Amino acid sequence: MTLLVDSDGHRNEELLEFIVGRWKMLLAGALTGTILGLAVWALSTPIYRAEIILAPAMDDTGGMLGSLMADYGALANLAGINVSAPQDGRQESLAVLRSRALAEAFIKEQELMKVFFAEDWDKSSGRWMDPDPDEHPSMWDAFELFDEDIRSVSEDRRTGMITLSMEWSDPELAAGWANSFVARANEQIRQRTIQEASRTIDYLRKELAKSDLVEVRQAISKIIEGQVKTVAIARVREQYAFRVVDQAVPADRDRPVRPSLVLTAAVGLLVGLAVTAIAVMLRHRAGVRRAV
Repeated sequence: MTLLVDSDGHRNEELLEFIVGRWKMLLAGALTGTILGLAVWALSTPIYRAEIILAPAMDDTGGMLGSLMADYGALANLAGINVSAPQDGRQESLAVLRSRALAEAFIKEQELMKVFFAEDWDKSSGRWMDPDPDEHPSMWDAFELFDEDIRSVSEDRRTGMITLSMEWSDPELAAGWANSFVARANEQIRQRTIQEASRTIDYLRKELAKSDLVEVRQAISKIIEGQVKTVAIARVREQYAFRVVDQAVPADRDRPVRPSLVLTAAVGLLVGLAVTAIAVMLRHRAGVRRAV
């Protein structure tokens, strides 16, 4: 057992000495890897990020309706009038910002299919290069690219602030998309709120005409009043769901988020060093076997 340990230890020492003795080769490998990493960095398309900071803007209307429903909703429901409590407007708006429906509507509105798949689009003819319609990029392809590689939404639980990011090879386009996407989200939520509240008002007015109970009529009137205020606020407030705290601006051309010059060079150096070290060890083992 002692002999085995000594033998293994001796072999490891020999291998270490062999590797250290080939430091010039290791250095050359590291430099080669670094140069290759820099070449990859230089040939890669730089990607820029544009961020827009948002604050939820629906808390006041949601709180007003919630208070009215707490005071009068139960009485209306007891009278057989179906009035649902308002949903959590903050989380619902955040879900819209992350939704597929909004993304696809935005892609169509901005005509982004030919931007996302520019290599397949013929600008001169205004058509896809491939004549086979089955080979054309689909909306599913566009959404997958948009959702996985371009748009990202994050929420700071502590402050409540929301950050929407867009990443693309053109910093001006990325910033414009971020601002336009939030504007479209606000408009979609605003119009839906107006439509839903208007339908609720029409329904409650019909129920108000049917009811003879003073308490129920008062409850319905208060709820109608709250819905009317909601419609009024939605009509005049363009930033209905999200208030823009800091608009997206184009990033500097010399500050892409990827590829990173330092990271790419470091990875190249490590890969070059590792490959050279493996080659040196294999060479050493081959020499040992020939000696045996």
